[in-house]
Amino acid sequence: AAEFTLQQLKEHATGITFEPKLDEGLYLVGTGVRKKSIVKVYAVAMYSSPAVLAAVSRTTLGEAARTFSATSPATSFLLHMVHSVGAEKIAGAIAESVKLRYKGSPSDIKSMETLLIDGVNKIGSQAVKGTVIRFDCSAEGVMVSVNGESQGIARFDGLGSALVDVFT
Repeated sequence: AAEFTLQQLKEHATGITFEPKLDEGLYLVGTGVRKKSIVKVYAVAMYSSPAVLAAVSRTTLGEAARTFSATSPATSFLLHMVHSVGAEKIAGAIAESVKLRYKGSPSDIKSMETLLIDGVNKIGSQAVKGTVIRFDCSAEGVMVSVNGESQGIARFDGLGSALVDVFT
């Protein structure tokens, strides 16, 4: 019954609106914006399970979102581009952020980066305004989608948690 009261949420700085629930039963936890200097690059929304929603607080959210279990199998991030960025640039920036938080091999991160580059290149080598990049993080790794088209999964233990840490 509570689902009927859920509403879209607008990220304030960009005006991008995010749906309250993804089809996979993941619920909107919050939104934010990535800025580079004064340029708003993308709006981001985090979706997770009801178990993570129950843990929402400054001190517990990050740990709850990155700890995957039967009651919390995934955390997803939707990035809505508000500024055009080249495939290599957006993928490289995200990969650099993950490198600081991931204890595995750099080649694991490169696999995720390649999925993103390939997805953006399929739409013309630029993540233009309106492009939607999705990362589905789980214990398995990180699934990458661009504009609703799955690019594959980088299957490496701990990679999903590291990407969650980038955004939380």
